Amino acid sequence: MKKWISYILLSALLITALPTFTARAAANCTGNLTANGNNIDVALSFPQASEENITSLHFRINVSIESGNMDAPLFQFADTVKSEVQDSKVINSSTDNSSYVIDIILSGKKDKIIFPQSGQAGIGIISLRPSSDAYKISVNFTGIKEGYTNPEAEYVTDNGQLLQTAAITNTETAIIDKISTQQQPGNSYFPYIPGPAPSATATVTPDVTTSPAPSSTPEATASLPPATSTPSVTSTPEATKTPEATVTPSSSPDNTQSPMPQETPVSFDTQAKPSVSASLIKGSRNVNLKWNLVEGADGYIIYNYTKQPAKYKRLKTIANPAATSYKLKLNYASSYSLRVRAFQTADDGSRIFGKYSNIRKITTAPAKAKKLKARFSGNKAALSWKKVKNAAGYQIYASNKKGSGYSLIKTLKKGSVIKTTIKKGKKTSYFRIRAYVKNANGKRVYGNFCTAVKAK
Repeated sequence: MKKWISYILLSALLITALPTFTARAAANCTGNLTANGNNIDVALSFPQASEENITSLHFRINVSIESGNMDAPLFQFADTVKSEVQDSKVINSSTDNSSYVIDIILSGKKDKIIFPQSGQAGIGIISLRPSSDAYKISVNFTGIKEGYTNPEAEYVTDNGQLLQTAAITNTETAIIDKISTQQQPGNSYFPYIPGPAPSATATVTPDVTTSPAPSSTPEATASLPPATSTPSVTSTPEATKTPEATVTPSSSPDNTQSPMPQETPVSFDTQAKPSVSASLIKGSRNVNLKWNLVEGADGYIIYNYTKQPAKYKRLKTIANPAATSYKLKLNYASSYSLRVRAFQTADDGSRIFGKYSNIRKITTAPAKAKKLKARFSGNKAALSWKKVKNAAGYQIYASNKKGSGYSLIKTLKKGSVIKTTIKKGKKTSYFRIRAYVKNANGKRVYGNFCTAVKAK
């Protein structure tokens, strides 16, 4: 979206007939970027929301590739965001594809409040798309104006104030860092830590290993006679390398080396891509979606993907690890690009995502035609009906029996047509009609027939 359109949305969409107040100093807000696998959860805390209803918001996020390679990131708004206008644009801010800016706009009418009175709102998710085995990516809030890096946000309240600017303070850079040499046997997932990666286990280990040593030595010397039968006590240095060894000195080596990373179980493969198939239930807007199980997944999310602008809209979250299918109820006469990806829920409640599936394009059928009327006038029958939304055309069938024997007698190739005439014949006592649309391949997708009517 062009910059001038952004400002129009922010300043004009919501300003109603209420009087305009003079702009005043705005309170600061806090930005939160939480790393979750290859995704960044974006949230804002806005103290100003406790006093005024914020209905428009504009801010930017910078994504930089410090090492490795990455495709352009994607941004998806959270389901909880109810603004009428939800627009995001990914801007390549470098010549070597090493830096991107995500421009985010929310705007709505007076009753479309972005922030609850608590002042905290989840805005959406940035999906990073690294294309190399090892990489380091940093994500941070930035300024709205070109070349201005101090984080800030623009907003409008429901009382008709002029555009306000608030500094985004107390923010930390989220860093996604994957080093291929750190991979553990059997583990295809690498922990992603926001901010500088701490080495907690390295700093805690010396304190842990030095404290149990005095207590374990007397036990070893007190049992000198059977010393030859207990070599495991003195020959298992691994036990001193983990906190578990100090709590249970008698544990076997197998117990002391139990998997420690509880946040990212090794059974879930973040590179797994479900294989998906989609089929339309004839004449309806219902789609049967099927996919294969992903090992270790706790559930699946179904999305509709749009290419221009690149955006994912979440259609359904299925919190069932055994699910391999779902029947979607979509809009009539509409085209979709469906994708599925698996997720696993970590101990802290956050989600770790796998890769998106292949795209399955599908077009739903139009709704039934309504209010069909047929009346004879001389040797012709005049037909009329209510226009079907998004229809590309109609087919008219006729029969001399109400319940059977229908045959196609006319095809109308314009969806705007709502009446026609049919030459009277032996098999034109009863009429019924159906609308159709065209899918991405130009093939017709037919809706269901309406109830048959008798010409009068």
